Amino acid sequence: MSWKDELREASFRGVPMFLVTRSRRQGGRRGPTHEYPQSDVPFAQDTGAKALRFSVEGVIHGDDYAADVRRLEEAFAEKGPGLYIDPWRGEIQVQVRDWSFGEAVETGGTVPYSVDFDEAGRDRHPTAAVDTGAGLSAAAAAAEIAAADRFERVFSTSSVPEFLRDEARRTAEEQIDAVRGLGTGLTALDEAAAGFNRALDEAAAVVASALPLDLIAAAASVMDAAETALSIGGIRVKSLLSLRALGDIDLAEEALALAATPTLARGAANRLVQLELYRDLALARSAAALPAWNFDSQDAAVAAQTELTGAIDAALVQTGRAAPVLADPGRQASHRALRSLRTAVVRDVAARSGGLARIVRRDIPAPAPSVVVAYRLYGDASRAGEISARNGLSHPGFVPAGRDLELLSG
Repeated sequence: MSWKDELREASFRGVPMFLVTRSRRQGGRRGPTHEYPQSDVPFAQDTGAKALRFSVEGVIHGDDYAADVRRLEEAFAEKGPGLYIDPWRGEIQVQVRDWSFGEAVETGGTVPYSVDFDEAGRDRHPTAAVDTGAGLSAAAAAAEIAAADRFERVFSTSSVPEFLRDEARRTAEEQIDAVRGLGTGLTALDEAAAGFNRALDEAAAVVASALPLDLIAAAASVMDAAETALSIGGIRVKSLLSLRALGDIDLAEEALALAATPTLARGAANRLVQLELYRDLALARSAAALPAWNFDSQDAAVAAQTELTGAIDAALVQTGRAAPVLADPGRQASHRALRSLRTAVVRDVAARSGGLARIVRRDIPAPAPSVVVAYRLYGDASRAGEISARNGLSHPGFVPAGRDLELLSG
C-alpha cells in the first residue's frame, strides 16, 4: 500500500474539505533561556509544550462549488472548537484562528482556501458553574404553587346546583382519561403499569367529591403518575407537554364573559381555572423534566427549547390579559411564574448545549458501507451505527449515494 492510499479524507466538523494540497504543523517548547554573568553555560528552562498550530491549504472544485464553499465557510465561522481530520495526522480537536477563500473569474469553479488551526486542548482553570437544573426545578415548583393558589381562589362549588359539580367532575375525569392514554405502552403485568393505573383510579375516586383542594391533589397525583410511567428524557417532556391542551381555554374564557346568569358564570369560571390548572401543571412538570434530557446535538436542544417555550408563550398570552372579574384573582401571579419558568428553560438549554455538535447534511459520491462512511467522515468506524440509526438505513452495509445524510458535525 502506497502512502497515498493511507491518506484520510480531510474534513472539519463533518464538512468535507475536499482536496487538501498542503498541511503544515508547528510546535515547540516554551520557557526562557537564562544566561548568567561570568558563566559561559546557559540554562534553558522548559515550562511545557507549545500549542500545536496547523496551517492548511486546499482547493474546492466542481459545478456545485459555491454550496460546498458556503458549508465549509459556515463550519469555519462556527463558535468553539471542532474536530479536524487531517489527511496525514488524523483526528485533532482544534480552534479556528484565521481562514480565507479566494475566487477569481478566470478560475471559475475552482476556489483555493487556507485556514489556520490551533490545538484546542482543554481548560485547566477552575470555572464557576451555575446549576441551571436546580434553577429550573425551583421555577417549575413556583409555577405549580401559583397555579394551585389561583385555583383555590377562584374555584367554588358551594351553594351551586348539582349540575355544576357534575361538570367539574366530568372535566377532571376527561383529564384523567387523557393521562391514562399515556400509559398504553405499559404491559398489564408491569409493576409500573399497576402503580400508574392505581394512582389514576385513586385520583378518579377523589374527583367524585369535586372539592377544590381535592381536585388540586388529584391533578398533582395524576401528573405524578404520568411521570412514573414515562421514561426520562424527550419522551417524558413531550408527553407531559401534551397534557397542557386538555380543553380550549380561550373558549372557556369567552363563555365566562358571555354568561347570562351568575350560576352559568360560576360554572364557566370553574371550568376555566380547571383547564388553567392542568395547563400550568403540565408546563411546569415538562420543564422540570428537561434537565434529564441528554441532547445529542445543538439542533435537538434548540428544537426542544423552541417547543417548550412556544407552549409557555401561548400560556403567557392567555395569562397576560385580564380575565373576567370572577376568574381574575391570581392570574397576574401565574403570569409572573410562567415568565420566570420560560427564562429558566432558556438558561438550562443554553448551558447544556453550547459544546454540542451541530446537525449537518451531505451526500456521499458513491454507495458505501456505513463503517467506511463513518471512517471517512469522523476517522472512527465505530460511529457507523450512529449514521445508520440517524438516517434510518435499512442495511448498515449499504449507504446510498444521492441522498442527504443527517450527520453530527463532530
